[in-house]
Amino acid sequence: MAPNMSDTVINEESPAQPSLRLDFAEELSIINEGWWPVTLDVDEIGNIYICDEREGSIRKYSPEGNPLLEKIFKKGQGPGDFNFMDIQCSSDGLVYVFDQMLSRLSVLNRDLTVQSTRLIDGSCTLRIDSSGNLFLWRIMGDKTGTLTKYSPSGRVVGKMIEIKIVEPQYFPEKSTYIWPLYLPQTIFKLDSDNNMYFCTTDKYEITIVSPDGRQLKQIMKKGQTRKFTARDRDMLPSAPSPANGPRTEYLAPKNVPPIADFFILEDHSLLVITHENAYDDRMIAGDLFNSQGDYLNRVQVPRYYLWNFVTHPLGKKMALYKNGNFYTIEADEAEDRFFVKKYGVHRIAE
Repeated sequence: MAPNMSDTVINEESPAQPSLRLDFAEELSIINEGWWPVTLDVDEIGNIYICDEREGSIRKYSPEGNPLLEKIFKKGQGPGDFNFMDIQCSSDGLVYVFDQMLSRLSVLNRDLTVQSTRLIDGSCTLRIDSSGNLFLWRIMGDKTGTLTKYSPSGRVVGKMIEIKIVEPQYFPEKSTYIWPLYLPQTIFKLDSDNNMYFCTTDKYEITIVSPDGRQLKQIMKKGQTRKFTARDRDMLPSAPSPANGPRTEYLAPKNVPPIADFFILEDHSLLVITHENAYDDRMIAGDLFNSQGDYLNRVQVPRYYLWNFVTHPLGKKMALYKNGNFYTIEADEAEDRFFVKKYGVHRIAE
């Protein structure tokens, strides 16, 4: 859908007059020795749900961080088995778990007991609005990314987005995959009014669409991103080069992409995570916009696990914003110990 110019807000590279900043105050830190938390969500009353990949479990904590429940699931393909867990809490207390490896969506009750399961074609990212409609982002075999809206009963309501996907290229004559770093990712999220915000990470453009599919606004920001540095390259994992089989070569960009992630705040203002801070910085550079799409300030955000998707595609939630709090999965420098943290977010006038 082509936007009307009146619906497009184009911001300069720097805010005209910085007027607001965010302060992140750590209020809670949850740690379990030996665990590997890979995704999290928070329900309507503030309970925290964490998927532990190493144990194959979902852990439920109170808003104060007290353990309430842990359910360990068998790895496999049978009923109630999971190989890959990504969770989403609904407003009616249900927990949806998408298993990307099995292309299967399961619905769990408050006690984390599986109530129903159905197959979903293609790899997928899941969101649920306050009316129980499901939004599934799927990458299909023809390299097309499609965002489809389903009713609570599973009926297809319609396609919201359809985008061609950029993937690594294979060169058989060299037996080599060329893997571009920061492959463009599609991010989509829902606000409290069920409006959808979406972007691709290679462009500083965030589009807002109403529940009935009307484009409401497009937020853009001018400027060139920082250059990809030797330090960025040094921090990459070694490219796979098996003794038998194709090897992988990374293709580095000249500049980092403009968007790493974004979060919708409670008043429909927007926090956009960028790659502008250096790799070794303990905070992430974020851009803060008001509900009209005006750029207010550059803010510093707690750094969370795999936030920059250099070689990892987005999908699982490593951080989220809900009810005035910012929740993160974080790791120590060696990525041996993992923490789930809760930060109170405070607005401070400049």
